[in-house]
Amino acid sequence: MSTIAILGAGAVGTALAQNWSSKGHAVTLAVRDTQSESAERARAKLGEVVPILETSEAVSEADVIVVALPWRAVADVLSSLGGLDGKIIIDAT
Repeated sequence: MSTIAILGAGAVGTALAQNWSSKGHAVTLAVRDTQSESAERARAKLGEVVPILETSEAVSEADVIVVALPWRAVADVLSSLGGLDGKIIIDAT
């Protein structure tokens, strides 16, 4: 089974994480700050089922990366990830 890292812990990222994890997929939310307000809201909604990790750690362990970020953040976050060879990228922006 593939490991899915969802970039962003907002409404879209949290909903995708909740749905995919409930279907048995290994999902991680990837955020810049694991103590941010959006990360805390996601944690409260998802519980311990979906880990919330810093972006670089979550992406390095993932086979599939879902971009669920505000448009203004996409370029900065993607450029900070480095090589993504062999990873499947899904854009949910």
